[in-house]
Amino acid sequence: MSHRSFTFAMPAPATVVFDAFHYHHWRHRWDSLVSATAVESGHSELVYTYTFEVGPRALAWCIRPFVERIFEYQTRKRFGRLSDYLARHADEITHWQKERVDHA
Repeated sequence: MSHRSFTFAMPAPATVVFDAFHYHHWRHRWDSLVSATAVESGHSELVYTYTFEVGPRALAWCIRPFVERIFEYQTRKRFGRLSDYLARHADEITHWQKERVDHA
């Protein structure tokens, strides 16, 4: 069984990052595989934790390293896309958030 966590610094406030991956209005524009966010040292961080099993069990010892490398590569690409998206569209999400508060 594989169990790991990745942490990615995000170029937007935590509330913007949160909405970017929790609301389908924004999420469909980049991707979706998130478990948590945190704010430390004045910047946003996205923490993605996963667990998976590789089978068949008799070959797992041989297959797991390759699957882990591929999964890590793809996960880093996904959250790189989120970071790029936020760098370009964080203001748009912030504006959307303000509109929602004003209409509440």
